[in-house]
Amino acid sequence: MEKYHLARELSTVKVAILLAHESTPFAGVVRPFINWARELKKRNHDIEFLLVDVGGKITEHLLESDFQFYNFSNLKNLLHFCNENHYEIIFTDDYIKRLKILDKIDGNSKKAVYCQVLYGIHAISAIHKSPSLKEKLVFSIVGFAPFSIFRRRYTKFLKKADIVIANSKITAMLLCILYGIEPDEIVYPPLDTGVFKPRSTEKKRQVLLYLGSHAGDTDENFVAEVCKVLKAKNFKILVFGNAVLKEKLQKKFEIHSISGVSDEELSNIYSQSKLTVCPQKWEQFGYVAVESMACGTPVLGFGYMGLAESIINGKTGWLAKNKREFLEILNFVLGNGEIQMDQDFIRQYIEENFSVNASIERLKGILLKG
Repeated sequence: MEKYHLARELSTVKVAILLAHESTPFAGVVRPFINWARELKKRNHDIEFLLVDVGGKITEHLLESDFQFYNFSNLKNLLHFCNENHYEIIFTDDYIKRLKILDKIDGNSKKAVYCQVLYGIHAISAIHKSPSLKEKLVFSIVGFAPFSIFRRRYTKFLKKADIVIANSKITAMLLCILYGIEPDEIVYPPLDTGVFKPRSTEKKRQVLLYLGSHAGDTDENFVAEVCKVLKAKNFKILVFGNAVLKEKLQKKFEIHSISGVSDEELSNIYSQSKLTVCPQKWEQFGYVAVESMACGTPVLGFGYMGLAESIINGKTGWLAKNKREFLEILNFVLGNGEIQMDQDFIRQYIEENFSVNASIERLKGILLKG
């Protein structure tokens, strides 16, 4: 075990955040915990990270952010460490490998789980058309396995948790209906509005196209239709997200890949784009949409799942009922010169609902009570 001892703040609650099997601090499942930890630390809570099998970028980021963390080479060392150190709360998400680790930790610590993955959910979804051979094989096996098998394993771990938090209303609904789990609270992932903010009043003739984070959450054929419209309207196509889908699109269209950029650089890209397009039908929250709106750029998405919670139709972006309407709205928006939206309203909406401050208040209300 490697130990990194950093200066500790005067603490009121001692919280451990468990991160395991992740490579980058900017991953959608990691980012909420880092943003929360930063704010909790400012408020004099004692926050430590417990790391298992994480990439060097995560440890570098935690060092730069002046967090105290412990990096474990094996599970045995982690379990022994947790027994020796008395955390009031151990906090992680619902990725099945992290749930398994959390379940093995003994002691009197409260165990809190942030639900943002929903294990086994692909087994009930017919919309997942995986573009890679490896993923096709995985999902074909999943497709034959009864959902009850996945549900049983997942719910067993969640029912042992002291606190269960959902990352959106749609996640809470799925937890309740499909898994029989009633979350204690709904807390949207926190957005750092000090970073994601309007940085340029000049819009370029470019559109940011999000390809999703997982194979199957974005319809490959429909994305091609979107690209055809963007090409016909002579807009530069900036893409990020699913690497496999990105490679396929590069064979058909002139696209520009966005990868490995800092949050500040991404904020600039959002600010300079006329529109952000999120054609996902399977999105439980949608960080991209909220980031874009925070930077003053409207978002086009479908009017269901997580995007329907974050986008206000006609005020912060557009919500389409189906693919036909999606393309109609896209053509309309691109055909108009300047998009007139109340930027003060959008900024206030983001601050009140998705900022770190808004998120941390809801989190503290459930995580630190009692």
